[in-house]
This record gives sequence, structure tokens and C-alpha cells, in this order.
Amino acid sequence: MQFTDPEIIAEYITYPSPKGHGQVRGYWVRPAKATGKLPAVVVVHENRGLNPYIEDVARRLAKAGFIALAPDGLTSVGGYPGNDDKGRELQQTVDPEKLMNDFFAAIEWLMKHDATRGKIGITGFCYGGGVANAAAVAYPELGAAVPFYGANQGQKSPDEGRIPPQLALCRGCLQYIHAHEVTCPHCDADVAAAEAVHQTDRARQQAIINTLTGLLGMPRNTLM
Repeated sequence: MQFTDPEIIAEYITYPSPKGHGQVRGYWVRPAKATGKLPAVVVVHENRGLNPYIEDVARRLAKAGFIALAPDGLTSVGGYPGNDDKGRELQQTVDPEKLMNDFFAAIEWLMKHDATRGKIGITGFCYGGGVANAAAVAYPELGAAVPFYGANQGQKSPDEGRIPPQLALCRGCLQYIHAHEVTCPHCDADVAAAEAVHQTDRARQQAIINTLTGLLGMPRNTLM
């Protein structure tokens, strides 16, 4: 999906990260014709910075009716360098605690933003999947967390154990739903997502949108 798609408005913004690196650059995308407040999703990149693929995920979420914010975790070292290999090298130089706080700051910023209705989700890939898992532990008020092959995080919710990768987390009922399940048995939210991880990028992006629309209360939409 192109930056210039008439159905979305895409721009780069900065948001505060007081416990991280102070300011973070992010890709901010929203539906062009939406009225009223919308649910929002933080999109977390792999261990290489805000590359074109992650920006495309953000655009597709916006076309499906969400506000999407994709932070660049490499902001403190000059931003995504335009090459994934160089991006991986750069991310290894970033303080990991401050980096995590930069993504957490995106959640907190969206929760308070006038354009959102406070219903916030997060999705991430590889390193970003680990961030999504960590966010599910740190922010029980999250509407949804959809990690893709991310590191596990110790869990401190009413459900004991650890958060496995490739799950959709329904915070409406505090249940952890395995990828092969079609709906959450407790709230009927659509959570069939992670089974598409190893399919095409289009299938994976559609799976993310299907899951988030169910958990954040948006009508189902299909990618164009």
C-alpha cells in the first residue's frame, strides 16, 4: 500500500519518552475520512528499525479503520538507516531498557491522545513480538496484544505461567488464546491470527487486522 493512498493520512511525528530516550520519531497513520475517536495500535518493528515493511503494516491498519503508530526504535542513533543489515547493527548499540521504554511510551501517549478512545492494542514482529508480550504484562489495561514470534515474558496477571509466543491476548477477559482457536470462548472475539505467520506477508497482515478488529471492537475489514 502506498504512502499516498487517498484513504489514509500518513506522516512522521515525535512523541515524548521520558523514561527512554526523551523523544521518539514515529510513523503516524490514520483513516482520512474517519469521524470521532478511534482505537489505536502500536506497531513494533523487528531488530532493525522502522523499515518499509513495518510502515506498510501501519498503513494497512489505518485503511482498516485504526490509528496506527509505528515507532522507530533507532531514533536515538539517527533512525532507520535504509538498510536492514545496518539497522540490525545499530539496534545492538541501543540501551535495551531505554528502547523498551520508548515503545511503552507510545502506548501511554496513545492512551491519552485526543484522537483515540483509549482502546489501545499492540502488535510486533520478532523483537517486536517480545515487546508486545512485555507490554501485555506491564499494561493490563491494553485492549489487545498480538505478538508474532517474540520472546516470552514473565507473566504477572491472574493467569499463572508465562505468555507463549504467537498468541492473541484478550484483555477483556484476561485469557490467553492459542493461535489455532477461532474465537475466544469467553467473549467471542476473533483471535485466529498466528497460524498465518509463515504464510505470505498479505496473509499475515490480514491476520493481524482480523485479530485486532475483534479485540478492539472494530467491524471486520478486508485488505485492498
